[in-house]
Amino acid sequence: MKKILIFLAVAVMACSCGNAAKTVDSSSDKTDAKSSVRVQENDAVKYTDIYAYLRGRVPGLIVDVDSHEIRIRGVVISQFGDEFPLILVDGVEFSDLSGINPLDVDHVDVIKDGTAGIYGSKASAGVVHIHLKK
Repeated sequence: MKKILIFLAVAVMACSCGNAAKTVDSSSDKTDAKSSVRVQENDAVKYTDIYAYLRGRVPGLIVDVDSHEIRIRGVVISQFGDEFPLILVDGVEFSDLSGINPLDVDHVDVIKDGTAGIYGSKASAGVVHIHLKK
């Protein structure tokens, strides 16, 4: 009886893992844990700051242009107390992006969920990584 239960448990786990992988790979309208926005020069000319440019361009990224606050997927309060994402510009931590011209930006990566864990506990609410043109 014990061997049968173990076999069934392993079979259920194997089936569910296989189905989950198949579902993730086959869906075309999924929201990834990482989004990337390449800055188009003809669009960036219309904006005076990076906050206004990013607003509405990345799924799950909420940008308040007036208060210069960025949130990923709404109000996030993690167990570490961070409610704002870690903001990096070429790998250096920044708190205010108002001095960055959208024309100087090459692309922006927004990392959500557990994928941001590689940046440590400061990134518990996600990461906004801005890459400038060289």
